[in-house]
Amino acid sequence: MRVNGRRVRAGWWRHCLALAAACQVLGLVGPCPFAAPDAPVPDAPVEEAPPPAALAPAPPRAGVRAVARGRDLIGAADLLEVRVFELPELQSSVRVKADGTISLPLIGSILVAGMTETDAEASLRDVLEERYVKEPHVSILVKEHESRKVSVIGAVVRPGAYPLLAERSLLQIISETGGLTREAGTELLVIRNGDASPGGAIRVDLQKLVEQADASSNIPVQPGDVINVLADEPIYIYVDGAVKSPGQIEARASRPITLLQVLIRAGGTTDAANARQVRVLRQAADGSREDLVVDTRKIRRGKRDDVVLRDGDIVVVPEALF
Repeated sequence: MRVNGRRVRAGWWRHCLALAAACQVLGLVGPCPFAAPDAPVPDAPVEEAPPPAALAPAPPRAGVRAVARGRDLIGAADLLEVRVFELPELQSSVRVKADGTISLPLIGSILVAGMTETDAEASLRDVLEERYVKEPHVSILVKEHESRKVSVIGAVVRPGAYPLLAERSLLQIISETGGLTREAGTELLVIRNGDASPGGAIRVDLQKLVEQADASSNIPVQPGDVINVLADEPIYIYVDGAVKSPGQIEARASRPITLLQVLIRAGGTTDAANARQVRVLRQAADGSREDLVVDTRKIRRGKRDDVVLRDGDIVVVPEALF
């Protein structure tokens, strides 16, 4: 085989071509001198460097609860964790004062109430740029949302203050307390904006809310609401005379109890009872005393209405004369 008028071996020629191609890929030499002039050697593709990865936010330190950064506003009594990466001495956990400010070393008081976490960071960043650091890296995290709590009192299993970190309905808050107790009455009050007046509180029927799952009763709660589950006040009826178990009968004010029901709870009347002249002794509102004589046989036969008893009533069942 001849190259440029010289005789060369075929094996040596193949080695030369392979070496030239390798050098060209590595950028050590130009195009192969032995290549045909009409067969240009393509340039090696150049890969663009990937853009630098965004800096990931530093993970929260141990013991710090991660809170989604949203539109929740900072309020009085909230606990904030403040970090300035360029000034470690400013790192601290501070509680928002009643006037909506926090106090930081080197800075003094700064207003944060009514702001989101992002807004508060921007406000602190502006102060730092004016006094100490250019383009500081500021982080403000709400650790405790004390201003976003709902208080539940009254006839619930676990009364207390509950955080409102997301939208909650009335039924959800009651569920978090463990539910209603046996003393719960028929309604609850939602005291909003501190208005506990009869016209200011929102009245909710517990039967519609819990038993009937009425959507209109399951209102959304707001930060600062006070939910008072009204207790059902007990009433006491006293039974004496010709009954099998005389004594005190306890009932609930929201669930009226009648004369026949009281006699049944007292074990019923004895064989010697005079069912035609059962007396109900009652204290009137003006202090006077009422004496009702009731024929319970007519009540049993449906000839007259049963008597609804009141707190403090005394039922006396006399004995028959013969």
